[in-house]
Amino acid sequence: MTGSEPVIVAEKLTKRFGNLTALDGLDLTVEAGEVFAYLGPNGAGKTTTLRLLVDALRPTAGRAMVLGADPSDPATRAGIGYLPAELHIDPRYTAHDVLSFFGALRGGLDTARAEQLCARFSLDPTRPAGELSTGNRRTAV
Repeated sequence: MTGSEPVIVAEKLTKRFGNLTALDGLDLTVEAGEVFAYLGPNGAGKTTTLRLLVDALRPTAGRAMVLGADPSDPATRAGIGYLPAELHIDPRYTAHDVLSFFGALRGGLDTARAEQLCARFSLDPTRPAGELSTGNRRTAV
């Protein structure tokens, strides 16, 4: 990606869930360095858009580009951060399981960095997620 390319491009981005159209033909460009707010009422497609941009969902139609590349590319996802308001994690998974899973989605877990962050945030990676505080569960992601 060069400095002049937009950081987000959506072209006719559409997502349907059966008969429900959650996002209908969104065209959007966010330029590098631009401050951008994505506002709308409940059910307007904001969360669906974000999930499409981080490749948590795949579009029904249209396309998205993030950081000059397809968001399905692990190298692209490695440059994206996304923390949803609600994240449901199986309480039996350990913090290490969660870190490994999300690390794999981003192209691989940097074990040394994960250990450093666990120490910094007093996160025991062997504890089940169901025993972690809300703050620690968010740290693990």
